[in-house]
Amino acid sequence: MWKHILIAGVVLVVGLMAVQSPKTEVRIEGRNISIDSGSHHLEGTLDPEATYLIFIKDEGSTVNTFSGDAFVTVLPLKTAEQLRAQFGDFFHCNSPGAGQAMRSMLSVILVSDLEAVKEKVSRAMSLVRKSQIPVVRFRGFRVHVTRQTYAKMEVVDHTGTTLFYLNDFEILKSNYLQ
Repeated sequence: MWKHILIAGVVLVVGLMAVQSPKTEVRIEGRNISIDSGSHHLEGTLDPEATYLIFIKDEGSTVNTFSGDAFVTVLPLKTAEQLRAQFGDFFHCNSPGAGQAMRSMLSVILVSDLEAVKEKVSRAMSLVRKSQIPVVRFRGFRVHVTRQTYAKMEVVDHTGTTLFYLNDFEILKSNYLQ
């Protein structure tokens, strides 16, 4: 009996350790940035800090690829408003603006080492998982990745995914469509 309880306890602890997110460590020196998260290491340069308004459409998925705090498909709010003015409904597959909206979507990785920002990103992702489309504003830096490794092996990424390091994140509206 005790043997089974001990084994179950060990399995539970190992399972919890396996699903825990790795701690993200960020180092910024001037315009250079270095990010370590689990087995991932990235180096890059920073664009000047800016504020971005977007809505988050979908959550991406990766296999052994750096996904930061969120790997998402987004549409800049300015583009969304232009599409709405031109086409009205651009969200449904049969609407005239749907094709242009899909071509305007961007794949983005959001990363921060600030707990308050990570928590807000997590809240936005929980809305996305409930099929909502949160409108968010974030302040941060676009990162131009110059070197990336996974488990000390060089990674070449030609996906066009944009990486942002966030200093601030705010959910402005829980669902763009409402």
